[in-house]
Amino acid sequence: MNTNKFLFLILFLFFPLITSAADSINQQRTFFVDSSYDSSGREKLGATLIKISSRGYFYIETDFWNNQDAAEKDKIMSSLSTLGIELDNKIYPGLTNTYGSIWSPGIDNDEKITIFLHSIASDSAGYFRESDEYSRAVLPKSNEREMVYLNVDFINNPLLKGYLAHEFTHLINYNQKDRINDLRDDVWAVEMRSEFAPSILGYNNVYKDSYLEKRVKKFLQSPVNSLTKWKDSLSDYANVSLLAQYISDQYGQDIIISTMKSKKAGYLSIEEALAKKGINKRFEAVFSDWIIANTINDCSLGKEYCYKNPGLINFRVLPATNFLPVNSQSSLKVYDSLHDWSARWYKVVGGAQKMNFSFEGKKDIAYSVPYLLEKKDKTFVLKYLDLDSSKAGKIQVDGFDSQYLAFYFIPS
Repeated sequence: MNTNKFLFLILFLFFPLITSAADSINQQRTFFVDSSYDSSGREKLGATLIKISSRGYFYIETDFWNNQDAAEKDKIMSSLSTLGIELDNKIYPGLTNTYGSIWSPGIDNDEKITIFLHSIASDSAGYFRESDEYSRAVLPKSNEREMVYLNVDFINNPLLKGYLAHEFTHLINYNQKDRINDLRDDVWAVEMRSEFAPSILGYNNVYKDSYLEKRVKKFLQSPVNSLTKWKDSLSDYANVSLLAQYISDQYGQDIIISTMKSKKAGYLSIEEALAKKGINKRFEAVFSDWIIANTINDCSLGKEYCYKNPGLINFRVLPATNFLPVNSQSSLKVYDSLHDWSARWYKVVGGAQKMNFSFEGKKDIAYSVPYLLEKKDKTFVLKYLDLDSSKAGKIQVDGFDSQYLAFYFIPS
């Protein structure tokens, strides 16, 4: 007699109900922080809750708070009250209505976000830790909150609301891109959307002393940064900030906004957004137009070669200028290197009647080499250098000294 044996097992699994207990004023907590941003390289800090708004908990580094006198504490409380109103009435609704929602109630089952102000390295205004969106069972150093971090040294800075808008956009990006679309976007594209957030909220409408003006000044100090070689420097943020402003000026801010919900990453999401508006343009063409606009910023040459923002009417990159003698034959050789998605700006003044220009690049690299001839009446002629299969090209300009003031070339 054959017997079919089997095992019958019943499991009773217990899943704890996730509940949230609202934080209360003067509550003390210990938060993990990013040691690479912290001014002293610390990994965790004591925090005290000193302000609660409809949308946020405002914690401050406990040691910093305890070292302030009564008058300074009053100033801090006043600043955070203003920031709380801005979060509740403008930043949270303004950015979620355009970019999309954050994860709410999220990992902590609380609809409020947490803002922690602590001592951060002097050149950084804030940061976001994606690890906070995971449970400690997965990432032991998670704070298990929808949370952003701001530099406490900037607490009385009028740009603080712009910095909070930037970091809040990272919460939206995490939910829209990482959670909903299961997509890891390019860093420069993520930061570009965050950099554009203050413009969406109108914080850059008055250009003087604005968030955008600060970025423009930094960009002009170092305009040669690569979009994709991200070093987390202020120049990197300035680069994507200006690119976002240019794209918005040319094609509308909805191009930047729509990339948030796109299932594509990086420049592909920009091309997708352009195509939806009936604009058949590759990103490399947009990039090339942008670097030309950074050179001359002149709508008369073409609507794509300027900024529309009134604050940027006089914005131009200062090229590396070379002066050649006008009364004798002369030559100039320049050796330089380029990272992907970056450009160089050169200007040549002087020279004789006939100018010969040649360019040689690496065979396996795709280059764009627009050049400009500045006429005596200070208008420009724009052309692109034709490159052969070995990435070399040359032109000859007759009557250079009699017809033109300068020659510009902008390899990218």
